[in-house]
Amino acid sequence: MTSSGGPVVAASLPQAGTSGAGASGAGASGAGASGVGMSGVGMSGVGASGVGAPGVGMSDVGEPAAGASGAGMSDVELAGRLRVAVGLLVRRLRQRDPGHLSPAQLSALVTVEAAGPIRNGDLAARENVAAPTMTRMIGAMEEAGLVNRGPDPSDARGSLVSLAPGGAAALRALRRERNNLLIERLAALSPEQRAALEAALPALEALRDD
Repeated sequence: MTSSGGPVVAASLPQAGTSGAGASGAGASGAGASGVGMSGVGMSGVGASGVGAPGVGMSDVGEPAAGASGAGMSDVELAGRLRVAVGLLVRRLRQRDPGHLSPAQLSALVTVEAAGPIRNGDLAARENVAAPTMTRMIGAMEEAGLVNRGPDPSDARGSLVSLAPGGAAALRALRRERNNLLIERLAALSPEQRAALEAALPALEALRDD
């Protein structure tokens, strides 16, 4: 997708058919590679915080250009415009999310979907949060019917977290809604813009990968 200021790219969400439905990433890690995280659904992913004003590249605020890209744009300017475009698109996707999942809950849910059953401590480490914080989050998600907790065969004091049917349904609904928004935006592009976006996907997916 493009705008008058430069290319607009979609946040990565898990692909439809892998674990329900949706676009690749979350995530990175879908809703984000795992992500939203866009680790989404995950987007794993780029948050709206830290997003600069549209049309203002990093080179505009006095930072030196780091070198020219193949299209003649400096690396700093390209990085700035890409950051702004991705961040604003992620914000729009989140505004259309069904349900009331916080970004942290969504990221954890996508991780449980991809890696579960998973120990609470391992989930906390993957999500880069303290174990007590993750315990409270998992408790709230269990009460909402999004995850299940069961015994850990290798640790009598521990438990394993897995995706509940309600969590799988929530992820499907979220990915479907995000896909619908992107389909609407794609329909507004010219054939040339759509072709350019399609050609850029391999490079964008390479940026997502660790």
